[in-house]
Amino acid sequence: MPLYDPVVPARYVVAMLDFMREQKPARIASILRESGIDGAILAEQRAALSMRQLDLLLTSAVKVLERGDIGFELGLRLGVHNHEALGLALATCRTLDSLLSMYARFWKHVTTCFAVEYRRRAETLEWIVRPAAGMSQPTLWMMEELFAVSFHADCARMLGGPKPLNIYLSMPVPAHVARYEALHPCCFHFGAHALPAVRGVVPAAFADTQPKVPKIGAAPGARPRSHAVTPDFSPTNRCGDWMALMLREAEGTQLSRRALAELLGLSARTLTRALAAEGINFRKLSNEIRHRRACAMLATPGQPITQIAFRLGYKGVTSFNHAFRSRSGMNPRDYRRALKGGTVNMPM
Repeated sequence: MPLYDPVVPARYVVAMLDFMREQKPARIASILRESGIDGAILAEQRAALSMRQLDLLLTSAVKVLERGDIGFELGLRLGVHNHEALGLALATCRTLDSLLSMYARFWKHVTTCFAVEYRRRAETLEWIVRPAAGMSQPTLWMMEELFAVSFHADCARMLGGPKPLNIYLSMPVPAHVARYEALHPCCFHFGAHALPAVRGVVPAAFADTQPKVPKIGAAPGARPRSHAVTPDFSPTNRCGDWMALMLREAEGTQLSRRALAELLGLSARTLTRALAAEGINFRKLSNEIRHRRACAMLATPGQPITQIAFRLGYKGVTSFNHAFRSRSGMNPRDYRRALKGGTVNMPM
């Protein structure tokens, strides 16, 4: 999975703003201002936003719109019909198998903030999306929802109606899960991955079906523009923010440097050199993030220490106790009591 400078072409941001404008038109200016985005730039031919700007945009939208299902809504609106030049190319595919393969191959022209992999198996077709840049947890979860719902909606449009797909997300069950249940016969599975990812699974029986790709501008949410130019995508050697996200979001596993290097298609030695160039020591970063996560989980009432140890990838409570005590000077149970009593503070 190669990493590029994380950017989002403006056409997708414009579609997001259309939805926000429908909700509270008078607040668009404040959403853009809080995000540090100049609205005039979005109309420029090669306009693109950074991951940080998108993060701020989505965070501001949640606050202003007071909605927790923004990712779900955007997933219903954004799809193949928004991809301009790539959308036109996908319309030439004669089978769903060839379309998904082309989609994955040219995905970086959609956004470099996520990476896509496609696998054709004997019984299934699998479309997998993983983060390829650092971002906040709320934004990661919103984007997971966007990709999951968009995959469902695209397949329904292209295959002549909703199909019995299975879509797996790493995020926990959202408060608006009833909206997913209404998309039957598609089934959504939450908390399904140890690492952040969305995986769409289609029965192989649809592999040779000719997809009906909507024309650009023909489906809800599409906003064709007079140009179909994609920003330049430059490979990057910077991976610290991405690595921090993966370490922060891993569930039930302790990520090694080798495992992360494999995700990037690198050797562990090459990854070590890349991190060193950013002034990052993998072991120190991993231990720090793991400890912060432990402290945050211990601050959550009702979460058993045994469960916390499992979520953090420790072999057992004894290993967790030893590691936590070595950093904080007290075992997890005492830390939880001290936190409740106000005699210790959460690490910044």
